Amino acid sequence: MEGVNSGEHSNASGSESEIPQKYDAIIAAADDTSGSLTVGFELEVLFPTLPSEQAYDPHLSEHGVIYKGMRQGEFGEDFPDDEEETFDDWLLNLLRRMMPDEQLRAERDDDLFAPHDNIPHYDAWRVIDDFSLAYKETRPLFTPYGYYWVGREITSEVLNADDRDTCAEKVTAICCALRQARVHLNDTTSVHVHVGRGDQTFSLLTVKKFTTLLWFTDAKILKLHHPSRQNNEFCRPVVVDSVLALKSCEELQGEEQNLDQGGLVQMREFLPEKAFEEALLAAQLRRIWGSKDVEDIARLLTCADCAGGRGSVGFSRFLPAGKTGGNLHTFKWRQMAGCLDPVSIMRWLRVCVGFTNFARLSPPVTFKTLILAFVLIGENFSGLDLIQALALDNEGVHFAKRLREYRLGEAELFQGESDGDLFLKPL
Repeated sequence: MEGVNSGEHSNASGSESEIPQKYDAIIAAADDTSGSLTVGFELEVLFPTLPSEQAYDPHLSEHGVIYKGMRQGEFGEDFPDDEEETFDDWLLNLLRRMMPDEQLRAERDDDLFAPHDNIPHYDAWRVIDDFSLAYKETRPLFTPYGYYWVGREITSEVLNADDRDTCAEKVTAICCALRQARVHLNDTTSVHVHVGRGDQTFSLLTVKKFTTLLWFTDAKILKLHHPSRQNNEFCRPVVVDSVLALKSCEELQGEEQNLDQGGLVQMREFLPEKAFEEALLAAQLRRIWGSKDVEDIARLLTCADCAGGRGSVGFSRFLPAGKTGGNLHTFKWRQMAGCLDPVSIMRWLRVCVGFTNFARLSPPVTFKTLILAFVLIGENFSGLDLIQALALDNEGVHFAKRLREYRLGEAELFQGESDGDLFLKPL
């Protein structure tokens, strides 16, 4: 999913030629404290396919339907376009049978915000090709079982984060539907959560507070998740690999003459003096709060040397329309490993929303108090402590259970994986 906008066209006339303002200009809301947050999901999944109806099925007794007739291209590396489209049609038909009340489409049928060629209306579940997914990280996507593996990303429509029941119903429906097919999860798959404000934008203050909060908690949040995400090229810690993290103290100090002085004054309202005792951290915080616009912060938090600039939280949707997919103003959370368990997905969603709302709504004293706790407690302040500080008690219980399982070596991505199962069971 390249971002989140409301599925409603924001132009009063309804003309398809009109473009919502935020897609064309880097703008920030003067005040973003009203209204609900919106969310969107990306579910990455691997599907086994067979080359023909007559091909031997090595798991004939396994649950789940399988696509038959997937032929590889001339050089055995990629599938021909017509094969990709035929597979997508097969998958969409399966999903439509299971979700008759939902809108679904392939990426090729996207309704775009003209003149942009990569900003769709997120008003339906979408099936997207994903070349980052692979079985055993090999290409061509072939295994000893005789399968050709196809990676797909399923993106959601935009949902109101406050409507938890609808979010849960839709996530449950898509997980159930996908698990009617033979589906596989591994270290290359993940779940991404986008958090935005629909067709509205965040304020510069919220982006600064979010970035600061992430700077103190990035590693702690990542440790809440499956071990496969701890050292993953598609989920690099921004506090380690971002443009900002790679700047030396001397570089940052050299940039201070260009910083916004008003932002630095505001910084003192939200951050305790203790946060500035270490020189490099102080320079990093000053660089964040002295930024004059959202685009500057987004570029600072991009992991430029990683695969596609993919940090633990993505900021590329705060960049101008173009190859980045447009200025959609969403934080893209990449920490969660591949998952088709709706309960786990919803627990993580609430953490993402709670974190973003804290950045958006917390007054100076409350924000400063939490930052002071990070500084004073240091490495002993855990991701579970953060969840507790955000008053997400049920989510804390969920992640505490997961962490106990990981410590015991019980790190299944899906039930039965440790017993050698290749595919997920139905819900």
